[in-house]
Amino acid sequence: MSDYALPSIGSLPTTIASRLQHACRRFEESWKGAERPRIEDYLASAADAERSLYFRALLARELAFRARAGEKAATEEYRERFPVYADLISAVFSAAESVVDKVDTGPRVEAATEASPPERLGRYRITATLGAGGFGIVYKGRDDELLRDVAIKVPHRKRVVTPEDAEGYLAEARSVAHPGLTCGRRGK
Repeated sequence: MSDYALPSIGSLPTTIASRLQHACRRFEESWKGAERPRIEDYLASAADAERSLYFRALLARELAFRARAGEKAATEEYRERFPVYADLISAVFSAAESVVDKVDTGPRVEAATEASPPERLGRYRITATLGAGGFGIVYKGRDDELLRDVAIKVPHRKRVVTPEDAEGYLAEARSVAHPGLTCGRRGK
């Protein structure tokens, strides 16, 4: 990994990590909402010593959001806007390409709602489509390993833009999944 890779939040001093996380959350919420945030606005509020950290984190997120929206971002566009970060821009573009490729949210929900559901998602055999909406699509599946029916929620790709987003959904799934409970009844 290059010198420009994002440091782990845990490796930063607590106050800097907290400010950076807050800025990234606000930035992502804006992207997920109706407005497109400007990186420049977030850099203006960052302390001088933290600007390169903010820039790396925000540019990586912006590239991921743009890729999910089907937009092709160009390094030249960012080099014109941020000439002082020319080397960082190249590094973040390279890293962003590999991150976007690694975040797999399964089949494209838009395509899945129009066509028949996939036969399998991981170890689950898909038996029906239960519904689709703003979050994504919900399939009914069969876990042949544990011999039980399951509901499988697949979020829209626009909802899972960064690896952190994917991990959040996985954490939620782990917290509600329990092999001994099905539909609120024990052992069935």
